[in-house]
Amino acid sequence: MSVAPLLLSLALIIGGPVDPKDPFHVNLHQLHQEEYAIIIEAAKRNGIGTHDYDNLSILFAIRIAENGRKGREFGVLHPRALGNDDESWEVTLDRQAGWCAATIMKNRKRWSASETKESFIVFLGKRYAPMGAGNDPTDLNRHWIGNVTRESARYMAFARRRPGVA
Repeated sequence: MSVAPLLLSLALIIGGPVDPKDPFHVNLHQLHQEEYAIIIEAAKRNGIGTHDYDNLSILFAIRIAENGRKGREFGVLHPRALGNDDESWEVTLDRQAGWCAATIMKNRKRWSASETKESFIVFLGKRYAPMGAGNDPTDLNRHWIGNVTRESARYMAFARRRPGVA
């Protein structure tokens, strides 16, 4: 498959020209095909820009780590965030991605204002998927920080291939 049609579709999704030297979005699109555009739009609505690679990599890493079914795609269990049986997967994915993106942004501000030495993902994980939570009877949250850290680093490796990104 030629890269040109993929770049054109990405340009339409993220609302601007896609630099063919930007492997970050090309990689995300290839890995999250049908979900990519919905997650990107939810991210943008909640303050995560298309070149905010750190927060986008965490958002997509949470999608992988949570791997929730329809209505729980990002593991957000607030009653207003859960999907209903009569809703399409696109609607529930958008809602879950939006809640997750908003949570990332709120906690990014809290982390920046704090004097903690822990990484942002550790800080976020203690709030997003706390160990010993009542809704986690099999203690799966113990893997959350490691899984999100690993997946986020994998995505960021593609961002670092972009000229000018450290």
